[in-house]
Amino acid sequence: MAEGVYTEREWRLRGRCVQSSIPICWGAQYVQPVRRRNLHQNRRVHCAMLVCAAVFALLLPLCWPHRAVPVSYPMAVAPVAAEGIHVRSVQGVSFAMPTGITFVQHTYTKEELYRGKLLLIDDQHPLPMQAPHPGTLNIATYGKGMVPVSDLNLKTGRETIRALTALFADLRGNGIGGFSVWQGTQTPAEQLEDWLTFARQSAGQFSLDTAIAKTQEEMEPPGSGELLQEYTVELRMSTEGKAVPDERPLEETVQGRQLLRFAWRNGFVRTQTTGSKRDQFRFRYVGIAHATAMTYLDVDLPTYLAILHEKRTLTVQGEGGQLYLIQCVLAAGNHVVLSVPKGAEYEVSLDNTGYAVVASVLKEGWQKRLLPAVSANSQ
Repeated sequence: MAEGVYTEREWRLRGRCVQSSIPICWGAQYVQPVRRRNLHQNRRVHCAMLVCAAVFALLLPLCWPHRAVPVSYPMAVAPVAAEGIHVRSVQGVSFAMPTGITFVQHTYTKEELYRGKLLLIDDQHPLPMQAPHPGTLNIATYGKGMVPVSDLNLKTGRETIRALTALFADLRGNGIGGFSVWQGTQTPAEQLEDWLTFARQSAGQFSLDTAIAKTQEEMEPPGSGELLQEYTVELRMSTEGKAVPDERPLEETVQGRQLLRFAWRNGFVRTQTTGSKRDQFRFRYVGIAHATAMTYLDVDLPTYLAILHEKRTLTVQGEGGQLYLIQCVLAAGNHVVLSVPKGAEYEVSLDNTGYAVVASVLKEGWQKRLLPAVSANSQ
């Protein structure tokens, strides 16, 4: 009832519900309705809410499940068994430890080892939660135009950018051009955007069920895959006159064969972990030591890791008079002790299957200590 001046008739019709101490009189009377308080102005409601909040805060620690061990992401399934793996005998490759080397020990935490390049990432071995977020840089800015890209927002790690710069320089020195970094490091949000874009394009060409199946086959689910870390890139050639990638296998083109020729010499190997057509264009930067060993043995990353699990030591005679000593140890506990040659350059990594790997680079002069190559069957 609004505030105002009423006649007697209006007062009798509208003002009956208003409790007033003013006696009834004839004529007009000024009536002021009782002001009603809103719920948020009610003090009793405020007190009740404060009491409920205090009770909830006291009961929360009692109801919350206690865990003696902090939650951690499972490393993977059991390590791959390497028994029965046939490894070809290669000149310059040995599974024996070179003699006359002085070793020193270094202790690493698993957090440090998760920054390595050998993490096996596939359907059975997802990227661990302990793995750090990649330190991303704009590849176009860092490369200063020397590394062509198809997207100016493409990002990847600094170490990978330097290796890409050297790889493209070798290609240009041999008259090979046209390659670009088609994809690099991606966040889960960027993966989702690409997934939806591919699904919409497929839906315009196929039925909805076929489009979804094709998207699941060709695209990685958001939040998974090798592109979440900074060492994997997709190298493609553009179709002449079009902004679409060349789908021909690398082995069928002159440019592709030259890329494969120089890739491992700059530390890149093919990933080949998902079975997709795009795998043949994806390269992981693992370092020259591991890339040389994998190329000499002609194996992919999962098989290479299985060989290291069985042999534990691999010595490789590299190009340019360098000697690569690769050692594999079981990574038990939160700290891993690794023995490396004194004065050598080395890099360490976990492999996401329970082992740690250290690759040491011995400069010219160490190759004389390399033992004769032995076949895997004789070990």
